[in-house]
Amino acid sequence: MRQLTGNSGLSEADAKQQYLALDADRQAVFANRHFSSELLASGKGFAESGNHERGDAAVAAMFGGAGYNGDLMMYKSQVRTLRGGSIDLLLPGGLANAGVPSDVAGLGHDIGIVTERGGAIRAFAETGFLVNQSKVITQYGGDITVWVNNGDIDAGRGSKTAVSVPKREVLTDADGSTAVEFKGVAAGSGIRAQTYDPDGQDGAGQAPELGSVALIAPRGVLNAGEAGIAAGNFLAVATQVIGASNINVSGSSSGVPQADTGSLAGALATINNLPPTAAGPGEVAKQAARSASNPAQPIMPSLIKVDVVGFGDEEVSSRKESRDELR
Repeated sequence: MRQLTGNSGLSEADAKQQYLALDADRQAVFANRHFSSELLASGKGFAESGNHERGDAAVAAMFGGAGYNGDLMMYKSQVRTLRGGSIDLLLPGGLANAGVPSDVAGLGHDIGIVTERGGAIRAFAETGFLVNQSKVITQYGGDITVWVNNGDIDAGRGSKTAVSVPKREVLTDADGSTAVEFKGVAAGSGIRAQTYDPDGQDGAGQAPELGSVALIAPRGVLNAGEAGIAAGNFLAVATQVIGASNINVSGSSSGVPQADTGSLAGALATINNLPPTAAGPGEVAKQAARSASNPAQPIMPSLIKVDVVGFGDEEVSSRKESRDELR
């Protein structure tokens, strides 16, 4: 409210009165963003506190009443913003299913939940958030926050090579200056934070940093699926994370299981048993890496094949001697 009114000294009590004076639609925008911020803060604090009580309290305050019922089923459909708009999805009595791609020619790109030129995606669902064969993508640096209260988050089984290429726009201002505006390519499926340069390599614009992705299922499973997850920074809160190898993070990551290094540890233990003179430190590292990538194979017995092609000239010599004796 301080930002909206321009009064940095606005007290909390006055801010509340200002908020209550807004119409219902503008109140909803503020409430949804604050609600999502509380859920995100609860997810970040989970690593330190080990609980998600703050998020549970926010859910109880926002949706304390009973009787909510309803799902979002997006079969061959799309929720999309074009110019900096964010998307808020609230499903306190059901699940969100981002749908499956259309098999109608020319409609394959019109699927999923996408912010094209900036804007975040914020979703709350009670029983599940499923991407299926579709996509949930912020194309221009926006963040993605998903909280599923009593269910799972599944990034789906969509194609990693799926590409949606929007048309370029040629813009001319009142002075006659013309510029070509590039729109981002929504590449892949699953849950992805992406970015792109809006005016190409020769333009003055810069690609924003990759957005952060927070997927929080405090009582459920997070499955990266075949489609995968991509983010700048990544936060996972779940009872189990499946498909961690299919999660690509360029920045910091929290809550994702580390890759198994058992084979490398075994190789190092083997090399450590060598006598000191067997190899120097550099050779030890090389041998460990080779052993980790090429595990020992069982020793197989050798097979020797022998072909008998003759028995020498013994018979021929005997016949020659017999003829000589007859003479």
